[in-house]
Amino acid sequence: KVRCLVYCQNWAYLFSALPEGVLWPRLPVEFLAVSDPVAWFMEQALGRRPPVLRPGIDLARFRPPAAKPQGRPRVAFMPRKNKALAQQIRAVFESRNGPDRLDWRAIDGLDAQGVAQALQEAHLFLVTGFPEGCPLPPLEAMACGCLPVGFTGFGGHDYMRQADPDLPGAARPWWPTEHDAEFPGNGLWVNDADVPAAALALERAARRVLPDASEHHRHCAALEGAATTARAYSLEAQAAAAVGLWRDRFRAGGTRA
Repeated sequence: KVRCLVYCQNWAYLFSALPEGVLWPRLPVEFLAVSDPVAWFMEQALGRRPPVLRPGIDLARFRPPAAKPQGRPRVAFMPRKNKALAQQIRAVFESRNGPDRLDWRAIDGLDAQGVAQALQEAHLFLVTGFPEGCPLPPLEAMACGCLPVGFTGFGGHDYMRQADPDLPGAARPWWPTEHDAEFPGNGLWVNDADVPAAALALERAARRVLPDASEHHRHCAALEGAATTARAYSLEAQAAAAVGLWRDRFRAGGTRA
């Protein structure tokens, strides 16, 4: 009476482990998805929409600092996430604005506490990861008072909401969004691998960071939306969702949890 449950944490790898000639719909398995976009993808690929169990972040560790550093705005990025594209975005940005406009900080080889500190010391977070199931680094940046700018990875649309509707090259879902949770604008989001759009979005975000900027209020509003979003992905919310999901599934199967 053992039941096989596949938890898909990235839509891009759903079919990567299957032997040749084996198809998921012909196997006696059940599925969970890590986000609504992944659930939609699985529905298209498998013919059935699985329930969603979202990840959680440690809000005791990833939290805003008492104050951000003074001086040049600091942008954090993760080189392991499409490093070549991150380099191109930086090259475009610096060609337009000069090499001293931003303080660039790579997040690489750090433990969880080191990542949290790096995000707490940054004003912006350049998001270059894709494909993604439900990316955690942008959520961790949001929780640290660091505004994310960049790619969605597809799965990021679970929580990524546009803080600037007039942004050139803004990422907009083309698939049905009736399952989407309501979140305020929480970042400047562009389509995956769109280097010029990402560079221009970073430029726009950098102009708004400083307190004396004419559009600084828009930066503050986006940070508030980001903080609200991050709180919805707490470890406590994840645990409660997991307990409720397990009870519902066992009850449906006729077994007491």
